[in-house]
Amino acid sequence: MAARSKRRLCTCALAILIPAHAFGVPASLRPHGVGVQTIYYASGARSGGGLTTMVSCTNVGNVAGTIGISLYEFDGSFVCSTFAGAVNRGETRTLSAGAIASMANVAVCGGSMQTLHQGHVEIWAQQTETLHWYCTAQLVARAGDPPTALTRLTLFNAAGALPGDVIFADGFDP
Repeated sequence: MAARSKRRLCTCALAILIPAHAFGVPASLRPHGVGVQTIYYASGARSGGGLTTMVSCTNVGNVAGTIGISLYEFDGSFVCSTFAGAVNRGETRTLSAGAIASMANVAVCGGSMQTLHQGHVEIWAQQTETLHWYCTAQLVARAGDPPTALTRLTLFNAAGALPGDVIFADGFDP
């Protein structure tokens, strides 16, 4: 009897590996005297037409820390950055490209609505092993409480891996 060939159908995702140093945090938005590193990336960031990209991060470390985002256009050009400092253990901060009606503690890039066409967002934090962060990224409707639309953006760590929605500033998964 002839051997039958087996075919397998595979759904695959393509991850483009981008080194953490490829996109620097603008010096004007870096907390003074604090070293930062990019700890997460998400593609598909956009802002405009009633939608905006938001990132929510909770500090699960032992000391207060700083968390920030930098947004880039589809062609890699810088759009804006913002950050939240002195985030205590257990506190959550939301960082966004535009104001969101349903979020009270939003740090908005540039202080107003930014236009962004299918770019990417970088999430960055202090380079301290004692600081740990849980983060998620979403594309959300700016109006409405609760928002009328919310879509999760897939997060990648600096090595391009898919560790899930949990990240730590030291680069290790739980």
